[in-house]
Amino acid sequence: MRYLSPAELAFLKLLLDKSQARKMVETNLETVQVQTMDDGAMGSITFAHTRKPTDGIYDRPCDAYFLDVDGTRVEVCLLVFEAQLIELDVWKVDFSPLKQFPHQREQLHILDH
Repeated sequence: MRYLSPAELAFLKLLLDKSQARKMVETNLETVQVQTMDDGAMGSITFAHTRKPTDGIYDRPCDAYFLDVDGTRVEVCLLVFEAQLIELDVWKVDFSPLKQFPHQREQLHILDH
């Protein structure tokens, strides 16, 4: 386990704030611990948490996409259970490694549910 990198932290804050999902999450992002998922370096992470769902049902407060610096679409999905972050699923549509999370609100596009 490790703490969020500065790029992950900035991206999660942007994602939560722009999608209004911040209201659903009680996690202090500066102290949360995560584990990198084996996804070909596309950027997915799982969060350390004390409560884990037994039925596999999560809230999905936000889906979004952005373009990586190479122009490839990257889709993201945030999974939450009882106000705790569970997973940030990142999928670069060509399966190549993520080069960079977006830095500006205009670069991130929230999808309607």
